[in-house]
Amino acid sequence: IHARFEAMNKIKEYMKRRDEIAALGINYSMKDPTLPYLEYNDLEKQVWKTCYEKLMPLMEKHACEECLYTLGEMEKHCGFKSSNIPQLEDISRYIMKATGWRLKPVGGLLSQREFLNGLAFRTFHSTQYIRHHSKPFYTPEPDIVHELFGHAAMFAHKDFAEFSQQIGLASLGADEAEIARLGAIYWFTIEFG
Repeated sequence: IHARFEAMNKIKEYMKRRDEIAALGINYSMKDPTLPYLEYNDLEKQVWKTCYEKLMPLMEKHACEECLYTLGEMEKHCGFKSSNIPQLEDISRYIMKATGWRLKPVGGLLSQREFLNGLAFRTFHSTQYIRHHSKPFYTPEPDIVHELFGHAAMFAHKDFAEFSQQIGLASLGADEAEIARLGAIYWFTIEFG
């Protein structure tokens, strides 16, 4: 019983921390001069390190040349390394210089319309919280590992950035059936590769 009680407390602690981080995205305004800075705790850094050390060799083996190039540049210029969870501000600044895209922190999942509309304005919505430490190789929702390893690097490449913006532009004023189709295009090409 004691072990179960401790486990429940750890989940409550995680959810409280996740909610605090999500609030940074919820309260962020595009008028703010910088993206919210987040001081990650030791447990969050350990989860990032575990994921980083597992994913980087897989990326080197399976990712496209453009993605690998950008990951290398983010390591050099944005603090993207196993011992540090990079700040969205640093990654966003790098992507902005490369293609005019930016990251926007969010509190969690968005509707397809909200997500696709952001693409029209060269904005990629990104969470800042990190997955639970008990399952570092799985998360039921996007987290900073998913966002930075899976998406951010490609927005620094012109062709990918333009393709994403075209999908976003097509979503503006689209009806719900069209949004569902555009979401499926994005989901089955970009999200799943």
